[in-house]
Amino acid sequence: ADCTVRIRPGTGSPLRPRLDAVLARQYLEAYRQLAQVVWKETGREEVPTLSMLASSEGVVAMESQGTDFDSLWTEVAQVLEGALEQADRMRRDEGGRLEKILRGQHARIAAAAGKLRAMAPEELKALSARTAERIAQLSASAEVDEQRLAQEIAILAERCDVTEELDRIFCHLEHWEKLFGSEQPVGRRMDFLMQELIREVNTLAAKSQSASMNGIAVELKAEIEKAREQIQNVM
Repeated sequence: ADCTVRIRPGTGSPLRPRLDAVLARQYLEAYRQLAQVVWKETGREEVPTLSMLASSEGVVAMESQGTDFDSLWTEVAQVLEGALEQADRMRRDEGGRLEKILRGQHARIAAAAGKLRAMAPEELKALSARTAERIAQLSASAEVDEQRLAQEIAILAERCDVTEELDRIFCHLEHWEKLFGSEQPVGRRMDFLMQELIREVNTLAAKSQSASMNGIAVELKAEIEKAREQIQNVM
């Protein structure tokens, strides 16, 4: 953090003018050059005056006499220290509240993911059974290659299997939980994990053929988005 301190003398402090002679000479030379330009362009002769120089910024400044900068800095340092301590307390309080919110969101996301993990095997079995039944109905009047039928059902089940996505979701949740105890900045890492979680949930929803699981996936993604919004406050 940067801090700028400006010193203004009090009403009882004696002031004295301070002349910057170097700057005054630079202004004088500039005015002379300007006078030459005016004379060449208009034929009118102009001469730099004392009032012009005195009113030029920085040529004459008022300063306080005998300012004790050591004692002044002691007072400034005390004020700054108090302000920094207050800012640190506010940050810690805000961080504590934010951590509580994020832990609650972590728990809700983990609970929703747990429901999906519990449902996935049975939903996959039900999908395989429904597929086999539909194929059997369609081929009732024709001879069916049982081996080929089993292969097709297995391929479909593999395409709809969301086990890997769920494993990665729980892996990301585990990493996220570990970040709560970190002493290092974690905002960007948490934000990255939220992006990965959203990506896995999107893939899971695209693969799943279960309306129930897709409904939970929608709720899960919404909760992750809320967590990501909170995480922006620590980046």
